[in-house]
Amino acid sequence: REVLDMPSLLIGSVEQIIEKIQLLRERYALSYFVISDASLQAFAPVVSQLAGR
Repeated sequence: REVLDMPSLLIGSVEQIIEKIQLLRERYALSYFVISDASLQAFAPVVSQLAGR
């Protein structure tokens, strides 16, 4: 469980990842995340839902 709570890992469903990103924004004022090229396509739904928030 501790590994899943690490800010450097975004693992889970689209909804879970969005929830974690929002938590990280609020708790640590993080506003910039780096996604590897290999994960960009899989991460697209997250970006799409977060766009403009």
